[in-house]
Amino acid sequence: MKKNLHEKFNNWLSTETGREVLNIEVKAVKKLKYGKSANCMVVIGAAEQQAFLTSSPAKQSLLVTPDISSTNKTCHCIVAHPDEIPLLPCSVDFILLPHTLDFSKRTSHILREANICLQPEGYMVVLGFNPYSLWGLRRIFSMRFKVPWCGNFHSIWHIKDLLTLLNYEVVLTKRFLYRPHAKRFGLFKKLAFLEAFFRVLLPFSGAVYMLVAKKRVYGVTPLRLKWHEVPKVLKNSAITTPTTTLAEQEQHKI
Repeated sequence: MKKNLHEKFNNWLSTETGREVLNIEVKAVKKLKYGKSANCMVVIGAAEQQAFLTSSPAKQSLLVTPDISSTNKTCHCIVAHPDEIPLLPCSVDFILLPHTLDFSKRTSHILREANICLQPEGYMVVLGFNPYSLWGLRRIFSMRFKVPWCGNFHSIWHIKDLLTLLNYEVVLTKRFLYRPHAKRFGLFKKLAFLEAFFRVLLPFSGAVYMLVAKKRVYGVTPLRLKWHEVPKVLKNSAITTPTTTLAEQEQHKI
């Protein structure tokens, strides 16, 4: 039986390169000011991404993942698919999607499911691989059955359009991980000195992007009905005043 994209990505996160990328992303999310006042943070992703929970400043944190076998027993988890989130509507004020959209074929559906769970004025954070980067260029010339090249590298503008349709306001976009990919982890670590160079020369070419969007709910003002005055004379020139009865006409004759 072939492993799906989600399982492949979860296994890749357990490798040295995967853990290095995960640590960089955890530090970037931890610096966000938007999650510090959150009451409940939900991470919808792989089991290996439970590191986001340990560094979360939220009062409560939860992981929604189908990979229960590799999760920590001390971690608060819900076993569910990303496109079928078993949470009450408007019950969460901070949702994190770390590469969840990259390794799923139902991008729009996952965003709608997360939108239902998120409270008005809550924040949704999306992490994804940037197709317009050195990693995206490497993906073009790589075999698509290996991680992360088998994923769907959505552009940041595509995710923005999808969130705009759901009445979200994008408040922050950020790119990081500017070093090129390397098969050997030792070489990948040594290439860290290129980060500052590519960040200045090619600021759009970060391998990973982070998008923070705020859920907006606009109220509807009811319109008052406009009453029109009834004209005294109708359009067919009919008399609107009542006519006299036959008894009244006889009295006038007398």
